[in-house]
Amino acid sequence: MLKNLLFYRLVIFNTLGLVALIASYFHGFITTLLQHDDMGVVYVIGALLALGIMGSLSRGWKVSQMMNLVKKGYSVDRQSVFKMSHKNEYLKDMAEWSVLIGLLGNVLGLLTALEGGQDSLLAGAGTAFGSTVAGILVAFWLGVNFTMIRTATGLLQEDVQ
Repeated sequence: MLKNLLFYRLVIFNTLGLVALIASYFHGFITTLLQHDDMGVVYVIGALLALGIMGSLSRGWKVSQMMNLVKKGYSVDRQSVFKMSHKNEYLKDMAEWSVLIGLLGNVLGLLTALEGGQDSLLAGAGTAFGSTVAGILVAFWLGVNFTMIRTATGLLQEDVQ
Protein backbone atom coordinates (compact mmCIF):
# COMPACT_ATOMS: atom_id res chain seq x y z
CA MET A 1 0.00 0.00 0.00
CA LEU A 2 1.35 3.40 -0.97
CA LYS A 3 1.67 6.01 1.76
CA ASN A 4 1.64 9.81 1.73
CA LEU A 5 0.10 10.11 -1.75
CA LEU A 6 -1.25 13.61 -1.08
CA PHE A 7 2.15 14.81 0.04
CA TYR A 8 3.83 13.31 -3.03
CA ARG A 9 1.25 14.95 -5.32
CA LEU A 10 1.96 18.28 -3.67
CA VAL A 11 5.71 17.80 -4.03
CA ILE A 12 5.35 16.91 -7.72
CA PHE A 13 2.99 19.80 -8.48
CA ASN A 14 5.13 22.36 -6.65
CA THR A 15 8.33 21.02 -8.21
CA LEU A 16 6.80 21.40 -11.67
CA GLY A 17 5.71 24.91 -10.71
CA LEU A 18 9.22 25.78 -9.56
CA VAL A 19 10.64 24.37 -12.81
CA ALA A 20 8.23 26.61 -14.74
CA LEU A 21 9.27 29.55 -12.56
CA ILE A 22 12.96 28.88 -13.22
CA ALA A 23 12.27 28.53 -16.96
CA SER A 24 10.43 31.86 -16.85
CA TYR A 25 13.44 33.41 -15.17
CA PHE A 26 15.82 32.13 -17.86
CA HIS A 27 13.48 33.44 -20.58
CA GLY A 28 13.59 36.85 -18.93
CA PHE A 29 9.97 37.05 -17.78
CA ILE A 30 10.75 37.24 -14.06
CA THR A 31 13.51 39.77 -14.62
CA THR A 32 11.11 41.93 -16.62
CA LEU A 33 8.51 41.78 -13.85
CA LEU A 34 11.04 42.75 -11.20
CA GLN A 35 12.70 45.51 -13.25
CA HIS A 36 9.42 47.31 -13.84
CA ASP A 37 8.11 46.94 -10.30
CA ASP A 38 9.29 50.12 -8.61
CA MET A 39 7.26 49.52 -5.44
CA GLY A 40 8.28 45.94 -4.67
CA VAL A 41 4.78 44.49 -4.88
CA VAL A 42 5.99 41.47 -6.87
CA TYR A 43 8.48 40.70 -4.09
CA VAL A 44 5.64 40.67 -1.55
CA ILE A 45 3.65 38.32 -3.77
CA GLY A 46 6.72 36.12 -4.19
CA ALA A 47 7.16 35.93 -0.42
CA LEU A 48 3.51 34.97 -0.11
CA LEU A 49 4.09 32.21 -2.66
CA ALA A 50 7.05 30.85 -0.69
CA LEU A 51 5.05 30.87 2.57
CA GLY A 52 2.09 29.28 0.82
CA ILE A 53 4.18 26.44 -0.61
CA MET A 54 5.76 25.73 2.77
CA GLY A 55 2.36 25.81 4.44
CA SER A 56 0.86 23.55 1.78
CA LEU A 57 3.60 20.98 2.21
CA SER A 58 3.23 21.13 5.99
CA ARG A 59 -0.55 20.74 5.92
CA GLY A 60 -0.31 18.10 3.20
CA TRP A 61 2.09 16.07 5.33
CA LYS A 62 -0.27 16.20 8.32
CA VAL A 63 -3.30 15.17 6.27
CA SER A 64 -1.27 12.38 4.63
CA GLN A 65 -0.20 11.05 8.02
CA MET A 66 -3.81 11.01 9.22
CA MET A 67 -4.92 9.24 6.03
CA ASN A 68 -2.21 6.61 6.57
CA LEU A 69 -3.57 5.89 10.05
CA VAL A 70 -7.10 5.47 8.71
CA LYS A 71 -5.88 3.16 5.92
CA LYS A 72 -4.10 0.99 8.49
CA GLY A 73 -7.35 0.63 10.42
CA TYR A 74 -6.50 2.80 13.41
CA SER A 75 -9.25 4.72 15.11
CA VAL A 76 -8.98 8.45 14.41
CA ASP A 77 -10.84 11.10 16.36
CA ARG A 78 -13.50 12.75 14.18
CA GLN A 79 -13.03 16.02 16.03
CA SER A 80 -9.34 16.22 15.07
CA VAL A 81 -10.19 15.60 11.41
CA PHE A 82 -12.86 18.30 11.60
CA LYS A 83 -10.32 20.72 13.12
CA MET A 84 -7.86 19.80 10.39
CA SER A 85 -10.22 21.02 7.69
CA HIS A 86 -10.48 24.39 9.43
CA LYS A 87 -6.72 24.64 9.91
CA ASN A 88 -6.26 24.23 6.15
CA GLU A 89 -8.36 27.31 5.36
CA TYR A 90 -5.48 29.77 5.63
CA LEU A 91 -4.08 28.32 2.40
CA LYS A 92 -7.17 29.50 0.53
CA ASP A 93 -6.81 32.88 2.21
CA MET A 94 -3.21 33.17 0.99
CA ALA A 95 -4.36 32.57 -2.59
CA GLU A 96 -6.98 35.29 -2.21
CA TRP A 97 -4.47 37.67 -0.63
CA SER A 98 -2.13 37.31 -3.58
CA VAL A 99 -4.86 38.53 -5.92
CA LEU A 100 -5.68 41.42 -3.59
CA ILE A 101 -2.02 42.43 -3.30
CA GLY A 102 -1.78 42.24 -7.10
CA LEU A 103 -4.79 44.52 -7.43
CA LEU A 104 -3.31 46.88 -4.85
CA GLY A 105 -0.15 46.99 -6.96
CA ASN A 106 -2.33 47.72 -9.97
CA VAL A 107 -3.94 50.70 -8.26
CA LEU A 108 -0.60 51.98 -6.93
CA GLY A 109 0.93 51.61 -10.37
CA LEU A 110 -1.90 53.53 -12.00
CA LEU A 111 -1.55 56.29 -9.41
CA THR A 112 2.16 56.49 -10.20
CA ALA A 113 1.38 56.60 -13.91
CA LEU A 114 -1.04 59.48 -13.40
CA GLU A 115 1.55 61.58 -11.53
CA GLY A 116 2.79 62.81 -14.86
CA GLY A 117 5.83 62.55 -17.02
CA GLN A 118 7.08 59.85 -19.36
CA ASP A 119 9.12 58.04 -16.67
CA SER A 120 6.27 57.85 -14.17
CA LEU A 121 3.93 56.54 -16.88
CA LEU A 122 6.27 53.66 -17.72
CA ALA A 123 7.09 52.90 -14.08
CA GLY A 124 3.44 52.94 -13.10
CA ALA A 125 2.37 50.71 -15.97
CA GLY A 126 5.12 48.23 -15.13
CA THR A 127 4.03 48.04 -11.51
CA ALA A 128 0.35 47.83 -12.44
CA PHE A 129 0.59 45.04 -14.97
CA GLY A 130 3.43 43.12 -13.32
CA SER A 131 1.80 42.94 -9.91
CA THR A 132 -1.53 41.90 -11.41
CA VAL A 133 0.06 39.09 -13.42
CA ALA A 134 2.12 37.90 -10.44
CA GLY A 135 -0.90 37.97 -8.12
CA ILE A 136 -3.09 35.95 -10.49
CA LEU A 137 -0.41 33.33 -11.15
CA VAL A 138 0.37 32.89 -7.46
CA ALA A 139 -3.35 32.64 -6.67
CA PHE A 140 -3.70 29.87 -9.23
CA TRP A 141 -0.68 28.03 -7.85
CA LEU A 142 -1.76 28.24 -4.20
CA GLY A 143 -5.36 27.54 -5.16
CA VAL A 144 -4.41 24.20 -6.71
CA ASN A 145 -2.46 23.31 -3.57
CA PHE A 146 -5.44 24.18 -1.39
CA THR A 147 -7.85 22.21 -3.57
CA MET A 148 -5.72 19.07 -3.34
CA ILE A 149 -5.54 19.39 0.46
CA ARG A 150 -9.23 20.24 0.83
CA THR A 151 -10.26 17.25 -1.29
CA ALA A 152 -8.06 14.86 0.67
CA THR A 153 -9.33 16.24 3.98
CA GLY A 154 -12.93 15.86 2.80
CA LEU A 155 -12.31 12.25 1.83
CA LEU A 156 -10.66 11.68 5.20
CA GLN A 157 -13.75 13.06 6.93
CA GLU A 158 -15.91 10.64 4.95
CA ASP A 159 -13.66 7.71 5.90
CA VAL A 160 -13.73 8.59 9.61
CA GLN A 161 -17.53 8.92 9.87
